[in-house]
Amino acid sequence: MWTIVFCLNAIALLIFPSIGECLEMSQEQFGGWCAVAIDDTYSVIATAARFGDDSAQIATILKLLRTLWLIPLLILASLVRNRQHSRLGVPWFVVLFLIAVGLGPLLSIPDFLMSSSSWLSQTLLVIALYSFGT
Repeated sequence: MWTIVFCLNAIALLIFPSIGECLEMSQEQFGGWCAVAIDDTYSVIATAARFGDDSAQIATILKLLRTLWLIPLLILASLVRNRQHSRLGVPWFVVLFLIAVGLGPLLSIPDFLMSSSSWLSQTLLVIALYSFGT
């Protein structure tokens, strides 16, 4: 099953930007389309980044918002599963993720480093997508 998902993500990476250009999509429209239509977060970001920086930002935000909905779902599932026990069984990765989200705004990366690393990060992201599948 994961092979099929990877293949579809790779196809999206290759053809979605051309389709977006043919349909004359804006950066926002393409980013939203990628976030909804593509399964894996890294594939969403890589595909949207090929269309443009604004598209990648929109796609990243929308995909991560969809992913954040897993937190209330996990809490609800934990409450239903552990009805007999008084404790809330939340996985540690969720707690660590929330800590990382809280610390993110407190840490800053210099602007010159962010602007100079944009192309490199996009290229490495596409290579990573290919590597995950192979």
